Amino acid sequence: MNKLSNRLLIVSLVIAASLLLTGIAQAEQCFSIIVGKDASANGYVMLGHNEDNGAPLAVNHRKMPRQNYSDGDIIKLDNSGQLKQVEQTWEYIWAEIPGAIFSDGYVNEWGVSVASDKCLSKEDSPELTDGGISFMFRQIIAQRARSARDGIRIAAELIERFGYDASGRTYMICDPDEGWMFCAIYGKNWLARRVSDDEVAVIANSYTVRAVDLADTNHFIASDGIIEYAQKRGWYNPETDGDFDFAKAFADQEVAEASYNLYRQWGGLRYLTDEKVELNNDMPFSIKPDHKLEVFDIINILRDHYEGTEAHDLLENATNPHENKYHTICNDDTYNSFVVELRKDMPAEIGIVYWMCLGNPCNSFYIPFHFGIDQFPEAYLTSLETPTEARYHEMISRDFTTPKSAFWRYIHFGQKIRATYAGNHERLNSIRDDFENRLLIAKTNAEKKALGIYNSEKNQANFELEKFFSDQYLESYKKMVAILSLE
Repeated sequence: MNKLSNRLLIVSLVIAASLLLTGIAQAEQCFSIIVGKDASANGYVMLGHNEDNGAPLAVNHRKMPRQNYSDGDIIKLDNSGQLKQVEQTWEYIWAEIPGAIFSDGYVNEWGVSVASDKCLSKEDSPELTDGGISFMFRQIIAQRARSARDGIRIAAELIERFGYDASGRTYMICDPDEGWMFCAIYGKNWLARRVSDDEVAVIANSYTVRAVDLADTNHFIASDGIIEYAQKRGWYNPETDGDFDFAKAFADQEVAEASYNLYRQWGGLRYLTDEKVELNNDMPFSIKPDHKLEVFDIINILRDHYEGTEAHDLLENATNPHENKYHTICNDDTYNSFVVELRKDMPAEIGIVYWMCLGNPCNSFYIPFHFGIDQFPEAYLTSLETPTEARYHEMISRDFTTPKSAFWRYIHFGQKIRATYAGNHERLNSIRDDFENRLLIAKTNAEKKALGIYNSEKNQANFELEKFFSDQYLESYKKMVAILSLE
């Protein structure tokens, strides 16, 4: 066994032991950012999301085709509910985390994108029909919606018919023109808030919608009687509370005031403006950024550990930036991260781009997948089931170059960098930054080439994008091997 293999084996054993000592649980602590179209450098909405879950798990990526159904076909929901199927469902990208029922991400052929953040509510007396709905909720939106507002309509109809069967969650539902946060509450109450075109909104794991103006239907939509319901439950008193505050009325206040939520929301907002953002439980839903955001502005936020702030000094162990008691945006539990570009000034096959990152964003690479590509490479289909703890530990103890799965390769790499952070992170940052600078140039060239032949040779245009994606994945793997091979 060579020196590198010995070192990687030791690192893997340390990681496995650490997981056993700390316990393995799904954290479901996520982070999202919606960029309004006028706050975006490309003139269209962008969505960024970190999916945080504890091991063991696996991530699959696949492209699902349009499907046609017969009259009478039904969808069996999570519990005992059933829903009539539509005549046709749309094509969509599916980021699937088997067993983590609230963690999948979607982007369909119209650019409708769906992700979510857990937001616990006060609700303890939910109204549910046929057991309610949860897992199938976002997939149905992706399959049926032609716009974000259409997605809000579908979401509302599902919740009002079945009821939401978890404490609470905020769903990001976006299209090229509009970005919405849909706040689902245990039972049949809900509220949706649109991000203004010239603003950017961030969310950790507590409702961020505060002031509500239901007369402004361009920005707010809600279930009937939601304010009256809050009054009935004693969560809102207009005489003592003043104007209705949705988060104050419905959010679990202990969770809303938790440092791991406040710091991450503040951490995202502080990137957007030179003005000081006060860290408290009254931070704004959204703000106007000082400059229009590019894709890598969003990626930098998704990689954030509060660098350059007072919070950064709270690291308990400088060898790992994630070991921060306030829970950083990029953290040990981030296993899937993505940014979605939703450009509609070009064909959807080229204009819709899903930037995927497997593993911790700070220790990994974002690779752009254009919607026109027929399917993800086989390496991106990892497991149809949640891996057992034994299987997970077996995979992370293998030599870095052994697994064919993209997920395991990126996870291996990130964990090894984390375990040898002091000696590797500067080299990683340098090599990764160079790779990503070259990637942006290559992406621009690939898109120009695809656009030039799209009208006459659509299949060839999509093939060029497929080749570009595969080349970038292989190049990122070479970079990982190079970084871990150097002393």
